[in-house]
Parts: sequence; structure tokens; C-alpha cells
Amino acid sequence: SYNMLYAISSKQVLDQLCNGESMLGVLAISNSTAGVVAESLNALSILAETADLVKKVHILDYLSIPVRHSLLCKNNQDINKITDIYSHSQALAQCKEFLSNTYVNINIHEYPDTAQAARDLTRNKLPAGSAVIAHSNCIDKYDLKEIKSNIQDNPNNETSFIVLKAIN
Repeated sequence: SYNMLYAISSKQVLDQLCNGESMLGVLAISNSTAGVVAESLNALSILAETADLVKKVHILDYLSIPVRHSLLCKNNQDINKITDIYSHSQALAQCKEFLSNTYVNINIHEYPDTAQAARDLTRNKLPAGSAVIAHSNCIDKYDLKEIKSNIQDNPNNETSFIVLKAIN
């Protein structure tokens, strides 16, 4: 039986692997639209400088997953009164054209994680009038309403990940 631990940052994934909390970890490495995921590369670089990377973690696999973003809001939100949109910097970069063409006068905010933005919207941690960019699986999970699906600028958008394994 396995337990899944959710980590908000790449550094947190690597810390969990190095301290024995996790056996496996997954890091986003690059996106076909937004490019290299600097957060992951920075976290790997810091760990490599301490020599912990080579001693404690090795790459088990590499995979690519299609990216499909949705614009979501609370069920009671008037979609014509959205003033702010929150999401991870990568998701915002992948939807830049959509946002600039559709939501010209909306405030755009970077958030640590797409799913965390959806969860925090539901928990009233974001201001009234907020929407988020996240995966459509957040609709049921956080009881949200989908304003528009597949808002990524590139219909063939995909993100590449590495699967890391802790060395015992």
C-alpha cells in the first residue's frame, strides 16, 4: 500500500526524497510552450551542489503528458465580474495568448500551484471576483464551475517529467 504526499514545490519533492519521507517523486522539467521549468532545475542544481542528489536520488523514468488547462470559478461567481485570475507561472505562460485576447483588463497573479489555487479559491483564501487556471479535475474535487476548457495556447501542449527514486 502506498500513500501519496502532495508537494507544492520542486524543492519540497526533492527534500521528501532525500529525507526518506518519499520513495518516488515526480518533477516537471520542460513544457512545449513555456520551455524549461526553472523551479525544478534550480532545485536540482541546489541539491547537486550539496552532493545529495547523486547519493540519494536517481532518475527512474521520463514521461510526457498532454496539458489541458481550464478557467474555473466558484459556482456562484458571475463570470462577467471576474477581476483576478490566479495560477502557477507555467500555466499562465501556457495560456498567455488566451488571457491577453479574452481578459484584457483582468489582474493576473502567479500562485505556487494550479491545484492549490483551485483549493484556495474554494476556501475563500482568494479575493471575491477571482478565477483560477487549473486542470478540469479540480471542478468536482473543489466544487467549481468551468468557464472555459482547453484554454492553453498550443493545442499540442505537453509537459515532460522525470520520475525520481530515493536510494536507500
